[in-house]
Amino acid sequence: MRALMLTPDEGHLDRRIVQEAGTLAADGWEVDIYPAVDPDLDYGADFPPGVRLLANPRLFVRAVGGRRRTLRRIKRTLARIMPAAARLIEAAQYRKRDIAGEITEANLSHLLGLELIDLVFAHDVPVMPLAARLKAAWGAKLISDLHEVFPEQDEHFTTATARGYWRGLEAAGLAASDGIICVNEAVADYVRTTHAPSAPIAVTLNSVPYTEPLGTGPTLRSLYPIPNEARIMLFAGSLRAHASLEVLIEGFGKADLDGWALAILGDGPLLGELEALVRRRKLDDRVFLGRHVSQRDLIRVAASADIGLLPYQAYGFNHLIATPNKLFEYMQARLPIATSRLPMVERIVAVHGNGAFLDFSTKENMAVGLAEFVRDVLPGIAPASLEAAARQFSWENEEGGFLRLVEQSTGATVVQGDGPSV
Repeated sequence: MRALMLTPDEGHLDRRIVQEAGTLAADGWEVDIYPAVDPDLDYGADFPPGVRLLANPRLFVRAVGGRRRTLRRIKRTLARIMPAAARLIEAAQYRKRDIAGEITEANLSHLLGLELIDLVFAHDVPVMPLAARLKAAWGAKLISDLHEVFPEQDEHFTTATARGYWRGLEAAGLAASDGIICVNEAVADYVRTTHAPSAPIAVTLNSVPYTEPLGTGPTLRSLYPIPNEARIMLFAGSLRAHASLEVLIEGFGKADLDGWALAILGDGPLLGELEALVRRRKLDDRVFLGRHVSQRDLIRVAASADIGLLPYQAYGFNHLIATPNKLFEYMQARLPIATSRLPMVERIVAVHGNGAFLDFSTKENMAVGLAEFVRDVLPGIAPASLEAAARQFSWENEEGGFLRLVEQSTGATVVQGDGPSV
C-alpha cells in the first residue's frame, strides 16, 4: 500500500507530517511526502525508515513559493502602516486569483506521473483541491488533516473575502474526504459544527515521540553566552506577529529577576525588530536571540532551560483554540511551563500540574506573573509531574487513534494497532 502526503509548508516541514508518515511506514505502508509549494522544503532531521521527501521539479512552483513569501512581507508592512489599504488589496487579490487552483495546476500532471497511490493525505486546506483531483484520478482514498482552523488565521486573512475563499475550499475538501484528522478537540468541534461531514473524524495531538531525559549534547549555552550560574527561561518558535514576543521581552526586563536569562530560539520576520528592542532596553546581557536549531536537536537544547514560555494571546479564534507544537516539545524536554490561559492548552497543562497560567497581555502583568511563577510555582513542580506529562502526551499514545482512522477510511487492516503506552 502506498500513501502520498501533500503539504503546503514553506521553509520547514511540519514535524506532525513526518511523525504520521513514520507511523504509517512502520505499519507496512510506503510513504512519500510531497512539497506542493516549496521545492526547497527542509526538515532538519532524519526521516523514518520507509519515508521519502519527494523532489518538486516545477520551477513555476519555486517562483510561486518565493513570490508568496515576498508578498507576505509586503502585506505585513502595509497592514501595520495602512490597514484599510491592506484590506482592500487582500479582497481584490482573492476576487482575482484562485491560489489553491494555481497550486493544483502546477503540480497535478507531475504527480499523476507517479506510481498509483492508494491513500492521499491533504495536510490542510491549500492542498485539498489537489488531493481531491488525485483521489478522483487514482481511485484513491483521501484523508484531510487540519493542523488548525485555516480560514480563521486572523494574522493572515483580514477580510471576509479571503476567509470565505478558504472556507469554501475547506468545505469542498472535507466533503471529498474519506477521513478527517484534527489537531485537537476544538478543531474537531469546529468541523462538526461548521461542515457536518459524513467522514469519520479523529483527534491526533501534536505530541512528540517519548524521549528519555537527555544527557550530553548541544545546549542553550553552546548557542548563547549565557552565564553558567544563570537559570534560563525559554521561548522556542517562530518569531512572528501576534506571538506576544515584544511583551515577552519587555515583561522579562521589567521583572528584573536576579539570576535569570531569557533565551529565544527560532527565526522569523520579527527577528530584526526584536533584536533592536533588546538593544534599546539594554537587555543584551540577559536576553539572547538570533539562533535556531534543527528538529533533530530541539528537545535536547530545550532541556537545558529551566522554564518553557508560551505567551500566545487569543488573537482571533485560531489562536484561542491553539495547541502549539512547542507545548509538547517543552513537555518532552521536561520543562515547567508558564503559559497563557488558552482553553485547549489549559486542558493539557492542568492534567499533571506541570505548569501554571500567566497574564501575558501587558508587560506589567507579565512581570508580576513571572516573578510569582519563579517564587511560588516553580519550587512546587515535582520532577515526577514533568515525567508523567512527557509520558502521557507522547506520540506513541496518539498512534493508535491515527491508525484506526486510516483503517476506517481505507479498509486497510492495521498491523501495528495501538502504540505502546510509555
